[in-house]
Amino acid sequence: MRRPLTNHAPRGIASVEAAIILPIIVVLVFGFVEIGFYVNCHHLLQDAARQGARAAVRHENSNSQVEAAVLDAISNGSSVVPQTVTVRISKLDSNGDEQYQVMSLSDNENGEPIRITVTVDYSQFNSPSNFFGLANQSVACSVAMRRKN
Repeated sequence: MRRPLTNHAPRGIASVEAAIILPIIVVLVFGFVEIGFYVNCHHLLQDAARQGARAAVRHENSNSQVEAAVLDAISNGSSVVPQTVTVRISKLDSNGDEQYQVMSLSDNENGEPIRITVTVDYSQFNSPSNFFGLANQSVACSVAMRRKN
């Protein structure tokens, strides 16, 4: 009497497949988490720069009021230490290139474009991981608006 034919799949193939696929899945998951966190931090800084630019285009505001608007916008969305935030106010020429750093908004000509640049070290955002090594980098965003007459 003959035995019925059975499918004798090699044992352990699932373990080999898991060993190959699992590291790829882990890298993708951690990468997506890190990229999502970085994009969130960048969005927060972009919003802070926009708030600073809105304050800068108002004729009655000074540099300290612009910096206060930026720090207020950042503190509402994160636990960044205010002393680590750098706010740069620049006057732009007609081509959009920086002419000089504005030391006093009251001395700046009305109707001219102003750029607000906000820079913070990425490590200040308490990232859940440092998968891509971004903790040593700084994140900067800038917004340009024309000053009111």
